[in-house]
Amino acid sequence: ILIVAHRFLFLYLLYMKILSTKCLTSAQQQRLQALGFTLVQHNFIATPPLPFALSSPYEWLIFTSQNGVQSVLAHPQWQELLSTPVLCVGVKTQQLLQSKGFKVCYAADYATDLVAYMRNDLSRYQEGRIAFFVGTHRLNTLPDFFAAEKLQVTEITVYDTVFTPITLAAPVDAILFFSPSGVQSYLSTHTAAAEQVFCIGTTTAQAATPHWASVIVATEPTVDGVLQTVATSLTP
Repeated sequence: ILIVAHRFLFLYLLYMKILSTKCLTSAQQQRLQALGFTLVQHNFIATPPLPFALSSPYEWLIFTSQNGVQSVLAHPQWQELLSTPVLCVGVKTQQLLQSKGFKVCYAADYATDLVAYMRNDLSRYQEGRIAFFVGTHRLNTLPDFFAAEKLQVTEITVYDTVFTPITLAAPVDAILFFSPSGVQSYLSTHTAAAEQVFCIGTTTAQAATPHWASVIVATEPTVDGVLQTVATSLTP
């Protein structure tokens, strides 16, 4: 009976189709497929770099995504920034910065956490200019804080956020979202239905919650964290 039950479960998972709105690495794909899921994946957003100017020196650098870091690394003068301390959002953003020689003083899980961190030692950020590297669809969490505290922040838009949706030929059972923009891109060509939704973090979940009845936030705000939450939620 146990063998039959496991076989039934595997067949059930085999027919469970998951959409990832971001293309996964080979290892990440294999992780889902090994559990028996059928994976559909597509990059629902693109983040092409934009031309921008740097006017050093800055007292602090702030990054909220790996996309911002990658765009800055493409600038011919990026190495001039290496001596400037950095604040960032996301452990993967931190790892990328450190791999290129930047000194990351603090990495927050969310922009709200970074605001709380800066507010606890506000005088540290009130002298000198701060460079804040963003995309075209950045949220207001940090800019509102900068304005309220009258910090000298130069906001530098270094990449665009472009919706690149597709229309699925067949419905899926679950959807993985990694940014609010990904949610918006998906909804530009689809209507939310009964899918189980998994989100990389609370900000993305806030964009999804008005449209889906069941939204689960990853226990860790990384792609691997989303996959672990999928495995925990959808398998015994």
